[in-house]
Amino acid sequence: MWGQQAAAAPQAFPVQGSFARGMGLSNLAFKPTAAPGPAEQLACASWDNCVYTYNVRTDAAGRCSAAQEVGIARLPQPAMDITYGAMNTPYANMAFAACADNGVYMVQNGTAVQKIGAFAAPVSAVRCVSVSGTPMVVASGWDRSLKYFDPRTAAQSGRPAFETQLSERVYCMDAKNSGTGGVLVACTADRNCHVYDLTRPQQPILQPAPSALKMAPRCVDVSIDLSGYTVGSVEGRISVVVFNDTNPNAKKSFAFKCHRGNPKKGDPRVWPVNHIRSTRFGTFASCGADGLFNFWDKSSKQRLKVRSGVQQGSAPISAMAINSASTILAFSEGYDWHKGSAHANAFGPPKLSLYAIPPKDVMPKAPKR
Repeated sequence: MWGQQAAAAPQAFPVQGSFARGMGLSNLAFKPTAAPGPAEQLACASWDNCVYTYNVRTDAAGRCSAAQEVGIARLPQPAMDITYGAMNTPYANMAFAACADNGVYMVQNGTAVQKIGAFAAPVSAVRCVSVSGTPMVVASGWDRSLKYFDPRTAAQSGRPAFETQLSERVYCMDAKNSGTGGVLVACTADRNCHVYDLTRPQQPILQPAPSALKMAPRCVDVSIDLSGYTVGSVEGRISVVVFNDTNPNAKKSFAFKCHRGNPKKGDPRVWPVNHIRSTRFGTFASCGADGLFNFWDKSSKQRLKVRSGVQQGSAPISAMAINSASTILAFSEGYDWHKGSAHANAFGPPKLSLYAIPPKDVMPKAPKR
C-alpha cells in the first residue's frame, strides 16, 4: 500500500433526515456547478426505495453549515444509483435514478418521478452525458446491456435511442464529457472493461480486456481529463488505467492494494472498495467496507489522506460523492450488503456526513525520489 501522510481527525458535519429510518444509502451525487457557491444540492439513492434530496449550505471557508432535506421521491424498488443532468441542458435541475425494478427514472423537484426507460434486469448504474451535442441518459444493466435514452422522447416511448450488448452483466459503469469529447467505461461480471468514445458510442475504442484485478469489479471512475479510468474490486485493490500507455520504460498504469488490514500486525482482513470519485485536481478518493476513505495521487503514487478518528473495520462507507469544486466529500455509513442479508442489522441506522476537504487533502504531491 502507498505511504500515508499524517492527518488530523476529519471535521465531518452530520446530516439528519428521513434516510436514517431506511436500510442504507447505495449512492450519492452532487449537482454539477460551474463555480463554488454558498449552496450545493445532494441526491441520495437508498435501499428503502427512495431518493432523498438535500440543500447543503456552506460558509465562506467552504465548511458545511447546514443541510436541509427538501424532497423525497419514491421508486417501486431500491434505488441502485443516482446522477444529475449535465450543466447547461434542460435537465440540469433533474436527477436520474437506476432502480432494481429494471427501470430508469427521472426525478423532478426532488419528488416527482417519471419512468424513462426499461431493462430486462435490474439497472446497475446511470449517468448523464452529451452524445454528439445531444443530452443523453446512459444506463447499464444486469441484462448485459448499455442503453442511451433521450429524455425528450423516452418519457413517452420508453425506448432507448440506441443500445449495445456487452459480454456479461454490468456491475459498474461511469461516463464523463470534457469539451467535445467523452469516455464511457463499463465493467462486467467476467472482469472485462468495455471502453467507448462518446462521439461514437456504439463502437468500443479498445477491445474489451480483463482488468488487472483478480476478482469482480465493484466500482469504476473515469478521469476528469478523460486520460484513463480507475477500477476498484471486492478484493481490496484498485487498478489505475492510463490510455496510450505505450512506453514500456515508464508505465503509468498500475494496481495497488488498499482498504485492507495490516498483516504484519496480525490483521489479514480484506474489504471491498465501494466507490471511487475523481477530484478536479486529477487526484481521486476511494471508500471501502472498512469504514475508511482515502485520497490518492496516482501521478506520484502517494496516499494524500486517510480518514482518521475511527477504527478500521467499523461501519462500512457505502457511498460517497465529491462536489464540482472538490471542497466537500459526502459519505454515507451503514451496511453495504457485501455479506448478504444476514448482517443487515450489524451496524445500526445509516449515517450521512459532509466533510469539508482541505486543499492539502486533494492537491497532487511532487513525485517521490
